[in-house]
Amino acid sequence: MITLEAKETLEEEYFANQPTIGRHLRLKVIDWLFEIMTKFKITERAVMFQAISMMDKFYAHSKTIMPLHDLQLTAVTCFFMSAKNIMINPFNLQTVLESMCYNKFTHSQVIDKECEIR
Repeated sequence: MITLEAKETLEEEYFANQPTIGRHLRLKVIDWLFEIMTKFKITERAVMFQAISMMDKFYAHSKTIMPLHDLQLTAVTCFFMSAKNIMINPFNLQTVLESMCYNKFTHSQVIDKECEIR
């Protein structure tokens, strides 16, 4: 994934059908996910790689233009989903809402987003 990321050209928009989400915003979200990994002492890098892959696929296949404020919800939901897929003892949804999102989103918003992504 790192090799593929390095091959992308800087001028190219990452999601052709998502004009509000450019390369720089995507990179900021990836940086933020890395901070979350550090904060929670997650050493399994596959969690972050899978979360980014899920987020990329979701936005690449989305038929509607997603609003900018959807980016954080999508990223954190993908991270939560990937933690459940990979980690033996993943964190719970309450931890996600309180420690990662600072109660910006509700349980139902994350659950609805997870259904939308799946």
